[in-house]
Amino acid sequence: MKSFDRYLVKFFYLAVFSCLIVTAFLVGCGGSNNPAGPSGAATSGSVTGVLPTTATGSVTLTGLLINAATGNLIDSSTAKISVKASLIGTTFSRTVYATENKAFTVFELPAGNYLIEFSDEAAPQEFQKFTLIKELSGTKVDLTVQLSPTTQPPGRVNFFGTVVDAAFAKPIQFVTIKLQSNSGLTVETSTLFDGTFSLLDLASGTYEISFEKSGFEIASKSLILNDTEIRFGTKTLVAADFKNFTDGANVTRSGYDLGSIVLAPRLLETGGISGILLDSLKNPLANTSLDLVYDSNTGDAVPPASIIPNFKTNDLGYFMAKNLPPGFYLVAYPGYQLFPITDGSGNIVGYSFGQGGAVDPTVLVTRVWLEVKTGSVTPIPELE
Repeated sequence: MKSFDRYLVKFFYLAVFSCLIVTAFLVGCGGSNNPAGPSGAATSGSVTGVLPTTATGSVTLTGLLINAATGNLIDSSTAKISVKASLIGTTFSRTVYATENKAFTVFELPAGNYLIEFSDEAAPQEFQKFTLIKELSGTKVDLTVQLSPTTQPPGRVNFFGTVVDAAFAKPIQFVTIKLQSNSGLTVETSTLFDGTFSLLDLASGTYEISFEKSGFEIASKSLILNDTEIRFGTKTLVAADFKNFTDGANVTRSGYDLGSIVLAPRLLETGGISGILLDSLKNPLANTSLDLVYDSNTGDAVPPASIIPNFKTNDLGYFMAKNLPPGFYLVAYPGYQLFPITDGSGNIVGYSFGQGGAVDPTVLVTRVWLEVKTGSVTPIPELE
């Protein structure tokens, strides 16, 4: 691992030097949404328009690429690994090529949740495609990922599972999963839009796996993999747990099913919302399917998302949601569209639910953003 340490130091100074020669000003675009909060899986409303390609942000993404077969930095002169970072909910993306297939840096990214894809564009491919979802915020985010060779090394094992919340038993998307081996190397992956995850090409050894998501308690489990047993936490995996699954790159594989990993809401960091929902004529919306829309910052480039899609009111039009992350909420009819609001430079500074920033009563039930704060329940007002 000495060559790995020397390269890590070299890459750090290279990244610092690169930052010094960047002449563009970095313009911050605000915070990022956490759409799959404690109340369950989220879906985004459709976004009309695109994030301008000239838009810039304040986040720099840097990372190292590990060969799953060796546990060291990739050492290949023939691979051609690209890294594509796509801001979820928009058409904004940036693509770079890894330096010597070992490390990468992506500058000036707006804050938000990103789909990050690692692809070997060489022919023939040496490494399989790998996909994860990562929230980028602040000024710099470091990421170490493990890429699998196109041919699985002998004796390696795949695993898969789903992360769900304890309150609603629904999948949680965008959970950060860190896998630390007994050698001390830590690599990262995530759950996808449906809450599923996969761990590929693991060698024999002992691993510590952590599952982290804003608004939830961190869960950690050990994975022991050797010639005599495979144990995840307190459960011993058997032949019946070996099944087919589809990974984040849409490849069908075989591996052991780790089942559902349950995350408990961090209740001190959540709030709620409740009240009777009325239509434009002030009649209760009884037994009506609606979407609860969430935005952590209503003035940035990250689009709002449905944190509880297709919830149903009761006979009186009453609705209540608990364990919500702090932020801003609207109730909308399903199928709503979002329209970007841009400043004079073409950067997105928010979204509206109607053309030209207009409020469309056929789209929105609550026509103002309602703020949910930690430890309190926000009442739904009767709007004039």
